[in-house]
Amino acid sequence: MHHSQTSVATHRIDPAMLCQRAEHSYYAEVSIQRLDEQLNLLDQIIDFAFDTLDARHLDLRVVDARCGIYRAA
Repeated sequence: MHHSQTSVATHRIDPAMLCQRAEHSYYAEVSIQRLDEQLNLLDQIIDFAFDTLDARHLDLRVVDARCGIYRAA
């Protein structure tokens, strides 16, 4: 399986890196601290994945880096 990383910083989604896991399938991880600062970040990531990358599946995780706690979104 080919894994490639696509930086989404140019689309104002700086804290997330979308990793392609399979054709049309992506993974993104976002810190909860960034969500507190940028309330529409999840919408931007979802829009970018499905509209720009033509994703059919997105595994999105919200991470609390201070505690090592992961929350599925």
